[in-house]
Amino acid sequence: MMSCLLVFGCATTPPKINERLATTLLRLAERDQEARKSALVDPMNTNLRGTIQRIDRENREELRAMIKQFGWPGRSLVGEPAAHAAWLIAQHSDEDTAFQEQCLDLMNSAPDGEVSRHDLAFLTDRVLLASGKKQRYGTQFQQVGRGFLPQPMDDVKKVEERRRKIGLPPLAQYARELQEFYANPMREVR
Repeated sequence: MMSCLLVFGCATTPPKINERLATTLLRLAERDQEARKSALVDPMNTNLRGTIQRIDRENREELRAMIKQFGWPGRSLVGEPAAHAAWLIAQHSDEDTAFQEQCLDLMNSAPDGEVSRHDLAFLTDRVLLASGKKQRYGTQFQQVGRGFLPQPMDDVKKVEERRRKIGLPPLAQYARELQEFYANPMREVR
């Protein structure tokens, strides 16, 4: 958006954030996280898996409608926290890999600065693994015993370099963080 004054010239003003959309995305992400935290705290409660799937499906449909109306909800449209919430909903849309791929395409084509490079890396790896390919950034781990190991990675020797370039911690550190998180599951779930 440009505002021009004849005396002072033109100045660029930042676009106004869509507060209603941002609030909705944050509410959806909160539901997502509450359900996942409940499942971590009470892993024997089999009803929670169905609850998580229902919430993921409802959240996905709300995000799909938002995308249809506004395009990808990036930082300039909804602000950083809500843009991250949109990614979280896409990340947890495993039951609809076509939708995840659509979200990844939209995120990849967004202008610079609209999408977190970390969020993009996580969704990239999720989509690659879902399509039977190896992940690029080593963001997706699986629990093995009491530890965590990365799922198959493409060009393992370059994964650390890719992670470093986008500001992700080394794989060993990330594995420790996962272990720490699952010992204290009241933090955000990825």
